[in-house]
Parts: sequence; C-alpha cells; structure tokens
Amino acid sequence: MTRTKSRAATSSVRPSKTELAAAAGKGICDVIAPGLRILFAGINPGLYSAATGHHFARPGNRFWPALHAAGFTPRLLHPSEQSELLKHGYGVSNLVNRATASAAELATEEFVAGRRRLAAKVKRYRPGTIAFLGVGAYCHAFGMKQASVGPQSERFGGAAVWVLPNPSGLNANYQLPELVKLFRSLRNSVETVDSLLRAAIAGRRLVSFTLYARPRVGEPHDYGTIKTIPTLFFYQTGGESNSGPPRGWRHAVIEKISQLRVLDEQFPGPRPSPSGRHIQWDELFATVSSRE
Repeated sequence: MTRTKSRAATSSVRPSKTELAAAAGKGICDVIAPGLRILFAGINPGLYSAATGHHFARPGNRFWPALHAAGFTPRLLHPSEQSELLKHGYGVSNLVNRATASAAELATEEFVAGRRRLAAKVKRYRPGTIAFLGVGAYCHAFGMKQASVGPQSERFGGAAVWVLPNPSGLNANYQLPELVKLFRSLRNSVETVDSLLRAAIAGRRLVSFTLYARPRVGEPHDYGTIKTIPTLFFYQTGGESNSGPPRGWRHAVIEKISQLRVLDEQFPGPRPSPSGRHIQWDELFATVSSRE
C-alpha cells in the first residue's frame, strides 16, 4: 500500500477525476500523538481523502462541522488543517487504511485485521478514549451482530470506547443536528472529568464524586495513566468507603467516577510519602507536587 503522493495531496486543491481514480487502494497518515483525550477511528479513507491526504475531506462529510458545533474545536477546521486537532488533544485514524469508493468494498477480514493494527496503536499512544465512527464497521471489526450508539462497556487496548454514527453525508439516518448532539455527549462525558480534575489539582481544591455507589470527598493529588488506564490518586477526607475507614490514600479508575464536583475548599498541598507514590505511572497529566 502506498501513501498519497499527488498534486492534491496535503493541500486544499480539489482532486481531479484522474487523481481520484489513482487514489484507490492508497493509505492515509494518522493524525496521532501520545496521550490524546480522544482518538477518532473512521472506517477507511474515501478516494477524496486518499487523494488529498486529509481525513473526512470529501465535501458534504459532516465530521468537521460536527466537531466544531459540539465544541471540540474553537472554529470550523478545513480538512487540510487536521493537525490542529492535536493541539486540543484529539486525533484521527482508521480501522482499515485502504482507500475505496465505498466502505462496502471492504471485506470482513480487513476489518478484523484493522482492529488488530488499531489495538497496537492504542497501546502505543494511550488515548483516553477511542471513538469508532460507524456502527456497522465496529460490529464487523469486533464480530458483533449489533451495537448501540454511545459508550461501550468493554475497553479497547486500555482506552474507553464510544461508537458514533458514520458522519458521511451519505448516511441519511443521522442529520447534522443529531450528530452534533451525539458528539457533544462524547465530549461532555470525556472532557468534563478531565478538565475538572486538571483544574482541581492546579487549584488544590477538594473534589466530591461517587465511586462504586459510595460518595467520596478528597484531595486530588495525581491524575494520569497506570498500565494505560486513566486513574486518580487521591487522599479521601470524607464520605464513605467500601473497606476500612474512609480517610486515607486511594486510587480511582476515571471511568468509574460519576457526579464529579470541584469544591471551594482548598487543601495545603502534598502529603508526606504515601505508599502510592512508588507506583509506576505511564504518564502524569496533573500533579500537586514534583514527585520525587
């Protein structure tokens, strides 16, 4: 498989019919970096995307308008500006990196092989969430008869999983307002916890949340990934516990946290040498100390 190398590639020039025909079977580069908040996974590049080198480039595709309207980007990005996504913590890949005129040209085996390749990327780059754009493609890749739109119970390479509709203009089942609503739900579910925890740690403010059906109040000290799983390391000061006294050091898997609130009360800063400090973090997103 070859990468796109044409007059239209990596530019905003509209490809000719000859260039579109020549793009069949070609691949397209991922927009990816370590520690992304969300990695969007399309089905496969269309001929227009492969010819230009830009994801979701065909006029009429609703991906970029839906992203902007849902609040992912401060302005509507042109497909040629796809690298701007990385600044906001998002990226784009595909299940199958072979350009076709229609996804119907792909074989089931390609989806399965693509799932394996994508799993390796997720383990390497450790995004917090992966959002598959296409219910049918998701089912083909995972050997499922059906799947619902929205968050999924299973993780994928350590990342939380969402399934969203294919944003192609040919998908008449979902109009732009419906897509925006679903994209916004994804953003709210992922970024509310992320942004609140970063703000709470930066301001050294107590947080309250529900974990395993029990209310908690605590000092958020470290937020990052452990074995690719987004995790909060906190000192619980109030609320309830499933085992033992409520006060003490604890870890919380971010996916299990609900009803998170940042409180007005501040805490002084680092506490002395908790045993959890010796745990190996893959990456720290925010911390109250320099960590010795």
